[in-house]
Amino acid sequence: MNNKSFLITAVILASVTLFTFVRCKKQTQQKVVADNHATLIEWHKEGMDAALQLAKKENRPLFVYWGAQWCPPCNVVKATVFTDNDFAIATKKYIAVYLDGDTESAQQWGEKLNASGYPTLMVLSPEGSEVVRLSAEMSPKEFTEALNSVYDNLYPIHVLVKNILSTPVDKVDQKSWQIAASYDWAQAKNNAEKINWAESYAQLENRIPAKFKREKDRLYVNAILAELGDLKEGTELPEAKRKTIADR
Repeated sequence: MNNKSFLITAVILASVTLFTFVRCKKQTQQKVVADNHATLIEWHKEGMDAALQLAKKENRPLFVYWGAQWCPPCNVVKATVFTDNDFAIATKKYIAVYLDGDTESAQQWGEKLNASGYPTLMVLSPEGSEVVRLSAEMSPKEFTEALNSVYDNLYPIHVLVKNILSTPVDKVDQKSWQIAASYDWAQAKNNAEKINWAESYAQLENRIPAKFKREKDRLYVNAILAELGDLKEGTELPEAKRKTIADR
């Protein structure tokens, strides 16, 4: 598949994902996977409050998953990512917390964490503040790389993006690019007051070196989606912009 076909396909798939994947709603009660904990990850078993206390005590960040049994995209993540050995190893540096969205306590934490759709996967600092929300659209390998990169860069995402944009491009490491490209744009509204995502993604995509092709392509797709998300109802991208996308 050439680059043009790849990008057009990626935009279409990501657009569908925006409405059906991350915004997974309780439209169906069909359970694809019955066991929430049928994974390789060592989940913290004493609840979110205890996990936050432990994180502060041990100075360890938290990896938090918020999902539901009835949510098909959640079950895809559980069946592919959470059963991947390398990803499971990467989570050992974190305190991993599984929030079952079908329980009242998890719903309460979903509100506290401002989780707007299933599945939500985020990293919190040892102090409990949000670092990043990871896109659920990645492969197990991409998830693993992102989680390892985040561990070495526990800056809030809006701080990381501003640092990338203000640092000479040859001084920005691949880990920073990986984190920026792995961010869950569909939940970007949680940081909307801190950063203009459509503009920032476009700037990031223009700055990232061509050698980081995967991250560059993901940033380009996210820039388009962010711009589409900013459009008023009934409007569309300018013709020149649509032509640029088609020609890429």
